[in-house]
Amino acid sequence: MLSSGNTHGPELLTTSGIQVFDDNGDSFITVASHGFPADEVYHPNKDGELIGHVTYKIPDADISLVRLCPNQYYDNETFTTNIPEGIIDGQRIKGIRKTDLRFGDIVTMDNPFLGWLGGLFVGDHFIRLPEDENRWVKCHWLYLGNDIEPTNGSCGSPILDKDGFVVSFFRFMTETFRGCGLGIAAGTLPEYGYHVE
Repeated sequence: MLSSGNTHGPELLTTSGIQVFDDNGDSFITVASHGFPADEVYHPNKDGELIGHVTYKIPDADISLVRLCPNQYYDNETFTTNIPEGIIDGQRIKGIRKTDLRFGDIVTMDNPFLGWLGGLFVGDHFIRLPEDENRWVKCHWLYLGNDIEPTNGSCGSPILDKDGFVVSFFRFMTETFRGCGLGIAAGTLPEYGYHVE
């Protein structure tokens, strides 16, 4: 759980994403951009420790990169240990999926706000970036269950395939299609030079 603090308005809580590296070997963690109007990142809330600063926002993808403060450590693992056996290959995040998903592929999301969720990939969606008419961000429609209520704080959670690769980052649940949510495709990160080691 991460916090924006409250020096620039009310405190906003989100979930951390994954640790990525740039071509120079510098380390960052991903977060949902809209959860950080300023650059400070606290854990677990505004009264907690300052752990890093937002250093880059991927335009209109709602993904920001946080450089951790010295002596801070991040591990690419899911939050809980009670993931049903056989659903996902271990708790370690193995990388960013480079191939397309197919309708019905199993996906999972695990965060401190909703706990563990299993779901299915439904289809792709593309959002055109306003500042660049030739650039589109790929998104995924995901079925996460009819009982799921949109929960503040879940934004930015990594969504994994059954092999433990990140396929997208949770953005929101839709009220139009009950049980469906939208995630920003993780394949956006390599396009900007970021990868998982």
